[in-house]
Amino acid sequence: LSDTFNTDHKDRTWKKYKGGIAQIPSNEKGYIVDEEAEAEELKKIIRNGWKQQRKPIYSQEGKGHGNAEVGDTYVEVDLGNQKLYYIENGKLALQTDVVTGCKRYHNDTPSMITDIYFMQEGRTLRGENYATFVYYWMAFYNHYGLHDATWRSKFGGDIYLTDGSHGCVNMPKDKAAELYQMVHVGTPVILYE
Repeated sequence: LSDTFNTDHKDRTWKKYKGGIAQIPSNEKGYIVDEEAEAEELKKIIRNGWKQQRKPIYSQEGKGHGNAEVGDTYVEVDLGNQKLYYIENGKLALQTDVVTGCKRYHNDTPSMITDIYFMQEGRTLRGENYATFVYYWMAFYNHYGLHDATWRSKFGGDIYLTDGSHGCVNMPKDKAAELYQMVHVGTPVILYE
């Protein structure tokens, strides 16, 4: 049963908003069968001669079934096309061009399924050789986040190949402000090449 129903730490298939499929490396957001509890439940069913269809007992559950178990409200970042989509209750609520991690300097933004874990207005981002103020910070993994980038005059296209970020998802300030008002800690973020 675990081999069939466990999805935790397995690569995921993601149905992209604009069509097509992306493969996303494993993460920690999937289902895990509680093998001990499930074995006890199966013994009871067999002993009693019951016939039934049921879902397994899980020790950890994803956020829903289907499209990588994230539910129908999430931020989707298409790294290859440099686009961000915010889907709310299955419908497009926001779309914008972005600039992600610089390929030239190997600062690639990771492909993953994660969640926003911290949000803050007015934050100074610090790195080895920079300190940059942003108005809207939405952290999704380690030191990576979604944020405005007022120093950029353009977004999208192939900017990220030679003049990309340190790994964050740079957004126009007005779009970052809009997104900041829509998401919350726990909102899923899906990033793929």
